[in-house]
Amino acid sequence: MGKSPKSQARGAVSQKLALNTPRHGNNSDGKIHSLGTARSYTQALTGYAKFIRESNGGSLFRAGTKPEMAMSYLQHRAELWSSLVFRKQSQTMALLSSLSVNEVTDSPSLN
Repeated sequence: MGKSPKSQARGAVSQKLALNTPRHGNNSDGKIHSLGTARSYTQALTGYAKFIRESNGGSLFRAGTKPEMAMSYLQHRAELWSSLVFRKQSQTMALLSSLSVNEVTDSPSLN
């Protein structure tokens, strides 16, 4: 069946980690400079990966990078979330859209 949703999320987030690089002066580099942000994004992507698996049996790396899948997920969940949660989920989807399938399919997981 493939990697678990949490493992898929960790793999995606690990590709964007830049923990030893200060975020000041690097705000627009598209990297994650904080463990707290990495955890938050991993949690958000885990929910998204579960949605994909339940919807069509796919994986985060195959179906998840498609904009229409992300929009479907956000629309499906929008009525259940507060605006803060929705904003974080949207930021996470933007992060995911910047990843290519080849970048993340064989990536190590974030521990």
